[in-house]
Amino acid sequence: MTPINALPEDDKVTVDLGTGKSEIFSKNYLLEIEAGKFIDDVVVTSITPRGLPVHTRLDHDVWTKSLLPGPWKNEFLPIWNKAMEITVTATDSLNSLRNVYPTLHNNSKVLLRDMKLFGSSSESRQRLLSTQSQFCLGEPYFSASAIGDILKLPAVNSTLDEALNGILERKKQRGEDEEICAAHDLAPCFERAFGIDWATVRKEKNLTLQKTDKQPLKWKETKIGTLRKAFGKILPFQPEK
Repeated sequence: MTPINALPEDDKVTVDLGTGKSEIFSKNYLLEIEAGKFIDDVVVTSITPRGLPVHTRLDHDVWTKSLLPGPWKNEFLPIWNKAMEITVTATDSLNSLRNVYPTLHNNSKVLLRDMKLFGSSSESRQRLLSTQSQFCLGEPYFSASAIGDILKLPAVNSTLDEALNGILERKKQRGEDEEICAAHDLAPCFERAFGIDWATVRKEKNLTLQKTDKQPLKWKETKIGTLRKAFGKILPFQPEK
């Protein structure tokens, strides 16, 4: 890790954390976004004078209140715009899938719960292993037809299929065991893809699997077109036409 005082001045970024606190970090951290991270998944690490690490997540508030209005706007705005466009496109695709596969939303939450409980629940572990898939995509959660469409969901600079295979590739590059951890490797990826959150899902007491949709229903028009236009008015990017 390069000491802050050794960084070139044009590489230093100051983030206002509120309550009089701020952190200085290198702009190179933002390159992690290009490597497949979502815009608010980037975590910057600094070291205190006592040698202790301090981790700061570049969440939505940091971007909108500190990075975009700051002197680095011209450099950060294209990254922000691209991330917002991906978010809208992903929402569009997910809404369409939920229309044609009515059980997808419910079963994706069951899948997430089982992944999080893989090590502590034999029932969850048995369901995940029964998929016979390295990414745990299959019956009893989703039909073969649904899986083909799920893997096409947009991710950062790729599809979900490419993002999942990217997990394997990064493990190889780091010389790690190629066995994928359901709770730590897959769960965060599926949370993003399915638009769900573990903090919310874990509170659902009566969550049970529903019978998979063998055949997709007829596609229905969503209101995402209106949503994309609305986003274009309130966010600093122009949606695709």
